[in-house]
Amino acid sequence: MMRTKLGDRAPSTPSKFALGVIGMGVAFLLFLPMAGGTGKTSPAIAVFFLMALYFFSVGIGTSTAGVLARFYSPAHEVPYFGISGAVTIVVGLIVLSLVPWIRGRMEGVH
Repeated sequence: MMRTKLGDRAPSTPSKFALGVIGMGVAFLLFLPMAGGTGKTSPAIAVFFLMALYFFSVGIGTSTAGVLARFYSPAHEVPYFGISGAVTIVVGLIVLSLVPWIRGRMEGVH
């Protein structure tokens, strides 16, 4: 068994997953200050930060993007990113609330 510096205090796998989903919701909300701009309005640092989260979410994000793309229009950027971020955070909080239940079904796995 591999030992980590945190030992038994390290977050469980379901907790890490929930926090990752919440992080993705926060990433959507980070687009709100840039919404409604014209031309190249995204700062490079935002792109670098969001790329790390993008690679985490490629699997789920690709399929979800296809479904959500039909709701996007430049005239409705703020509600689009706001709702996307809020829903994603809620899903993460739901997963976080299910951590004890998930952990109980993952006996022997930390």
